[in-house]
Amino acid sequence: MEVYRGLSSNGTERIGPVDSPATVYYYLMSASARWGVDFAGANGSVGFSAGVTVSHLRVDILSTTFSEKNFTIRLLSPSGDVVLAEPATAKVLVFTVPGTIGWMPTNGTLLIDSGTSQQLHLLREVGVYGVITVRWSLVLNNSVDAVVGVSPASGVEVFNDGVNSIDVLLSLLANTQPRPVQVCLAVLNSASGGAILAEASDTQLLLEKTVIVADSGSAYGIVDLSAANCSLLAVRTSLYVMA
Repeated sequence: MEVYRGLSSNGTERIGPVDSPATVYYYLMSASARWGVDFAGANGSVGFSAGVTVSHLRVDILSTTFSEKNFTIRLLSPSGDVVLAEPATAKVLVFTVPGTIGWMPTNGTLLIDSGTSQQLHLLREVGVYGVITVRWSLVLNNSVDAVVGVSPASGVEVFNDGVNSIDVLLSLLANTQPRPVQVCLAVLNSASGGAILAEASDTQLLLEKTVIVADSGSAYGIVDLSAANCSLLAVRTSLYVMA
């Protein structure tokens, strides 16, 4: 946490001298967040060398709660060329955030075609606390039929504590029969562990992402010439010049 000396409370304007060393003491006070349970740190002092306007104190957050708690840090007993200005106390909010889950947007539509694989990027933003499980599935756009010819068509992804991204690899299955082009949606179905899914209106994290599953080799056909059924006809010609 930053402590300012000779600056306004937002740290942007000079409001006092900073030419001499100074010291201020701080005291940690439990409230709904309790010392040793939700946070840890020792009462102590913050020092400023001559000309220094910003110093720091450290408090470690221990809480694993999903509900908001708070404790207070109070500044007191300044010494040197410094006086305490308001606010001399700060309320610190403790809130563990598992995160918001969504697909990463891309500039174009994801196309999975013959001989290619593509990755969907699943992101976890806002927070990275705890182990999160996310379920997703591929569904046909405007149809209740099942998506065919691609693997996997659904899955369960696990974000371990501190992990903020997972890549999901989609590949075509080998098939000798023609398949139509399928316009699909990769849909996030649920998330556990306290995480939430992206809003449908969110443009930075997507709840649904369009995926086109094609099979151009079969759907549009491949023409092969068979050596057994082909012949090459050569015609000899002569050129005469009349004098």
